[in-house]
Amino acid sequence: MNLRKLSLTKETIFADTGRPISTPITRAVAVAVVDNPFADRFVDDLSPLFADGAELGQRVMPDLASLLSRSAVAYGKAAIVGLAGEIEHGAAMIHPSLGQPMREAVGGGEAITADALYGIKITYGSYLLLHFPILGALKTLLLIEISYRLFPEPQRLNAVPTQPAAHMSRDERVVAVVLSISLVLFITDVVHGISPAWVSLGAAVACLLPGIGPLPPKILSEVNFGTLVYVAGILSLGAVIAHTGLGTALSSKLLGLSGITPGHEVINLAIITAIFAVIALFTTVVSLP
Repeated sequence: MNLRKLSLTKETIFADTGRPISTPITRAVAVAVVDNPFADRFVDDLSPLFADGAELGQRVMPDLASLLSRSAVAYGKAAIVGLAGEIEHGAAMIHPSLGQPMREAVGGGEAITADALYGIKITYGSYLLLHFPILGALKTLLLIEISYRLFPEPQRLNAVPTQPAAHMSRDERVVAVVLSISLVLFITDVVHGISPAWVSLGAAVACLLPGIGPLPPKILSEVNFGTLVYVAGILSLGAVIAHTGLGTALSSKLLGLSGITPGHEVINLAIITAIFAVIALFTTVVSLP
């Protein structure tokens, strides 16, 4: 890689739209100018640009990450090619191998969510109050009325005699109580602050309690733990491969050997799909780049 210029810029925002910000926002940007070895000519193999992207990330990211005042919340990358270059040249620089040194430098970054960016915690209770009157109640009434108007019964249906409902068994009552309590905790999470995930876990534990839950104590002995261990192993293998960059390296090598050419979108899509299928077969879907 022939690096011609490198510019690092840091911006800190203390106020916006006339209001101060409780936690200043820091943005760090790196702009690098590199020579394009494939300018003004067509080549089948763009894999040298994959290595250039990895080298660029390893060289720039440590200095760029040091400009941040706290852990990264979000990050991205982009490329600009000149008139003598192709869009694929920029994509080859930033997509296959540049991401790995970026993730390593910023520790992966936090999720780009409202909670991470703005400290807004979205709860089931507030969501229910916001959407249920229209998307829940009114929508249900409209569906019933519209269905009745558009698809009326040709004649009145005769009433079908029904049998009286049987009394609920003990296990059914226990499950009904557990589900009712869980539903109430879901709706009122804005009050107590307990995550729905913990509520669900508590409901599962309650159903497994000996003498209280509806499941017999021997149910755990019938669980196929081999399947659980297998799934955990598959997910762990994928995480290790993704973290070490093996999946990215393998896909980059296969893409370089695939002979992908511009202007053949259908064939290129088929080749990329086949490459990902082969990688997923040996390294699991979790590790796909």
